[in-house]
Amino acid sequence: MLRPEMWTINVRGDPWKDLSQYDAANPDPWFFQIQPLVIDPLVFDRKPTMNSAVNIKLFPYSDPDNLASSANADPPVRMPRLNLRLTRDRSTFPNLDQFVRANAAMAQRLFLGGDDVVYQRPDDAALRPQVLREISGQPLPQTPFDGNYSWLMTVAPAGSEESSTMFIGDRRLFTVSVAVFYRRKLPLPDSKLDPSTPATERMVAAVPLGGGGVRLEAENPVYLSDIRPNGWLLLCARLPSTQRPVFRWYRIVSIDDEAQPDPVRPNVWQRYIALAGPDLEWDPSSVDTYAILVDDVVGVYEKTIAIDRSE
Repeated sequence: MLRPEMWTINVRGDPWKDLSQYDAANPDPWFFQIQPLVIDPLVFDRKPTMNSAVNIKLFPYSDPDNLASSANADPPVRMPRLNLRLTRDRSTFPNLDQFVRANAAMAQRLFLGGDDVVYQRPDDAALRPQVLREISGQPLPQTPFDGNYSWLMTVAPAGSEESSTMFIGDRRLFTVSVAVFYRRKLPLPDSKLDPSTPATERMVAAVPLGGGGVRLEAENPVYLSDIRPNGWLLLCARLPSTQRPVFRWYRIVSIDDEAQPDPVRPNVWQRYIALAGPDLEWDPSSVDTYAILVDDVVGVYEKTIAIDRSE
């Protein structure tokens, strides 16, 4: 799963491509060098949505057009959202450039938790609930579960190597973060977003204030709603020396009750939050910072590992 040759930009309706094929066709360093990316096969069970408001091949999927107009001069950056290429199927695809991507069943086996099994609760409260194993006397092929927990992975060069050139074939250190969701809202929307409802993945301007304090800013106060303590968000920016994008997860410790209008700038709303997490790797007074708000994330688990390419 963490071998770069097993990552693919392929989704339903797209040509079969892995990252190495994409390199040859498009030398964009975003893909040629391993920069921050998201592995999220659960969203790819249908033809990708790409319009002016929604693009599920990017993370976040919603277009960052709601940023406070006077806040950030540098354009925001999003991560590519990748699928998994599970194997080369030589019998089905004699051309070895053809790959088998993760379908819905495969994605669920890898990225959907099955521990929350379904129980039958007897009418007699004195009896123990039993795992549901049959319906109307017919045994079930597998133990049913609710599937409330799922996850995605973000993969980024470790902080010690962010200034280096990260080619796909190099053995380097990467920070792998597993973001765990509880009752994630899937599938992602495939049409224009409702302005009265915040997108489940959305970007707003962020102003770090020191000591974990951050002021979030947006033109629409709806984008600053549905933020709760013990939730998680990403802070992102471009390193000034290399312009490489950096993304870091933070836990939300506390938050203002609601968004308030900016006392100086019209049509700008703001909300103050406190975060727990790593120190910023950039100077927020000279580098534009953004926040990616992600609904339903209940935990993030990080580990720095070495990823290499093995043929």
